Amino acid sequence: MNRRGVLALAVILAALALGSHAGAQTKTPVTLLLNFYTYGEHAAFAYGAAKGLYAEEGIDLTIKEGAGSGATVNAIIGDSARFGYADAGTMARAATKDAPLRMVTNNVQTSPFSIIFFADKGYKSVKDLIGKKVSFTAGDSLHQAWPALLKVNGIDRSQIQEILLAPAAKQTAVMTGSVDAMGGYYTTQAGAIERETKKKTAYLRYADFGVNPMTQGLFINTKYLGDKALNCKMVRATTRAWLAAGKDPDSATDALHQLFPNTNKGARDLTKQQWLDSYDLLYSKHTRGRAAGWMAKEDWETLIKLLNEYGGMEKPRPVADYYTNEFFDCK
Repeated sequence: MNRRGVLALAVILAALALGSHAGAQTKTPVTLLLNFYTYGEHAAFAYGAAKGLYAEEGIDLTIKEGAGSGATVNAIIGDSARFGYADAGTMARAATKDAPLRMVTNNVQTSPFSIIFFADKGYKSVKDLIGKKVSFTAGDSLHQAWPALLKVNGIDRSQIQEILLAPAAKQTAVMTGSVDAMGGYYTTQAGAIERETKKKTAYLRYADFGVNPMTQGLFINTKYLGDKALNCKMVRATTRAWLAAGKDPDSATDALHQLFPNTNKGARDLTKQQWLDSYDLLYSKHTRGRAAGWMAKEDWETLIKLLNEYGGMEKPRPVADYYTNEFFDCK
């Protein structure tokens, strides 16, 4: 090759390198703040990041662990993260008090709320809890929905003794036998108790006994509602990630543990089961056949009614003020 050819090749290679660098630079940095420290439910986000689903949408995703849904809600209000992933009820209570928040997907539309206990107790219905001690954390979403569960099942609240404890103590009380059962997420806590005690657990799901509030989803500060391009990309990538991770639970589990090695103290089998249980809750009866994460007005009406009647929410807004599906319909 002559000198002119060498120079031409060098120019071409430099241009290609520059173009590649420029393409890499166009990815938008996005922070996703989770509702809590990582557990199996979060596997889809890690899977989407590991498999490049967010990168394909031009998103450079950073996933951060949270410190409870309330803290995540406050972070989004304060604009310290672009997207939050937290409990819909917690977000809605803040939005009712004029916080600038809107949910853009909901990924746990059948409630994981449950009463968890050791299987040898043999409880088959909520009425079997009459005369028993049940531990809760005061004011959390499970405890707020508890009166509704009792009312729907014809039980007076005085018939069951509520023991109010901090989250870790609530679980310890079940494991040590100082209470008969606890309010918790069967998707995360039932398996954790089994692992700690080597005893089989069972649970009564609120959803199976007439109370079914949806829970976790992606939400944003309303100041970003006009940023449709990024919102659409985030929703599209998240929808793909949840569906793909549901079909590949082993890889989803690996992705979460690679990103957060301390998840479930390294217990991958527990994380995988948590993810599978969570994935089963992706839809409600109103949303099957729609895009994963798409929200139904009926589910929001159920949640807001529950919060209004039992959760201390005063003067709720129209349900359209709490969520939007507009980022599923992107051209």
